[in-house]
Amino acid sequence: MGKVSLEKKKNIFKWLFISSLIVLFVASAILSYFLIKKNEENKSHVGALQNSYSRNFNELSSNLNEIDVNISKLLGESTSKARQKTLITIWRDCFACQTNISNLPIEHESVEATMSFINKLGEYCYFLSSKLINGQNFSSSDIQTLEKLSAYSNNLNHDISLLALNVSNGNFDILNVNGNFNSSEMLSFLDNLEKSSVDVPSMIYDGPYSDGADEKEIKGLSETECTQEEAAEYLAEIFNCDISSVQFVSETSSKFETYNFLILDNTYAQVTKKGKFLLQFNREAENVEVSLDKEQAIDKAKQFLLGLGFENIEANWVNLNDGQFMINFGTLVNGDVMCYSDLIKIKLSGNGEICGYEAINYAYNHTQRQIPENLISQSEALEVVDERLDVLSIRLCIIPKEYSQEVVAYEFYCMLDGNVYYVYINATNGDEEEIFRVVNDENQGEL
Repeated sequence: MGKVSLEKKKNIFKWLFISSLIVLFVASAILSYFLIKKNEENKSHVGALQNSYSRNFNELSSNLNEIDVNISKLLGESTSKARQKTLITIWRDCFACQTNISNLPIEHESVEATMSFINKLGEYCYFLSSKLINGQNFSSSDIQTLEKLSAYSNNLNHDISLLALNVSNGNFDILNVNGNFNSSEMLSFLDNLEKSSVDVPSMIYDGPYSDGADEKEIKGLSETECTQEEAAEYLAEIFNCDISSVQFVSETSSKFETYNFLILDNTYAQVTKKGKFLLQFNREAENVEVSLDKEQAIDKAKQFLLGLGFENIEANWVNLNDGQFMINFGTLVNGDVMCYSDLIKIKLSGNGEICGYEAINYAYNHTQRQIPENLISQSEALEVVDERLDVLSIRLCIIPKEYSQEVVAYEFYCMLDGNVYYVYINATNGDEEEIFRVVNDENQGEL
């Protein structure tokens, strides 16, 4: 009996051992599967980020090429009308270049120099366009400055085109460009780019990027600086996720110094070092059926902004296009005066998911404002508006002007021949400041 019992115990231990090995093998196989899958997902997200940066380089190269061609074209034009058209085209392309550069995770003197050149060129073209509108012509100094800008633009266009090609071909690892500086081929290229660039000419004119003027001041951020860890915790709180889901990507050193993160593997976000302010974030929204009307979309966007700490805000524009809502918000001064300088942009999917946000203008411009007391009346401002326009509503607002200035104006919402117009009359002196017509574009909705 004792021998049989002992044999049974041995068999039991034997099967327990074998069962444990089987369980261990299965668990190991499952763990390996999930690790491989996670690794593949990480590679996919890294690839998506790499493609995004590569696309920005290609767009930057294309926009710089357009600028280079148009500066050369400008030097050959003789009529004021042709020059105005070309100047505005260059000015528009400069804005596109600024967006491309700001989306690149590179900290280097050559990148800062490129952004500085683009800023100066855009503002200078706007200044020259204003001269032509006021009946003046190019001076010999203007022509000389444009010739120097053309030389710089041509040189820069060549180098950025080559850089974009290397990034697209995978020769340069843009994700690690700020890592090992000694071995980075891309860093060597950037060093050579900085050395080879000709000097940007001095441009003395009444504009914010002239060498004799102060750069645009950031008014909307506090002076307190945050750490990378504090920025990550802030994002985890905003997106209601675990801190492990907030992955640090890079830092940006330009006008805004930011920490850049990838959140939940699908959202790219920037937080400013100064003020710990969410500057922008974006993610691809799923293509879903629109289940909200515009008022519901505005309410969801507003609740999100209130949760971020924004106060006294109101939507001033909403557009539904291709299943997504694009909503602009401004701040309210004295409870009802709309301030367009403090622009905040929100993007929502058709079911109300917040999938995009940008508050660069707010970060630049937000401050305490006082409305002057010596304003003209609504009826006096109305006399300036073309009598053919059917005025539907009037409100007082603050609008941004060139050179970091602001103007208090009456906004007239009008109709004419089925078209919507917004007319802005200076509430201090009665000048017509701006007039916009809403355009229905089949690809982008209302503009």
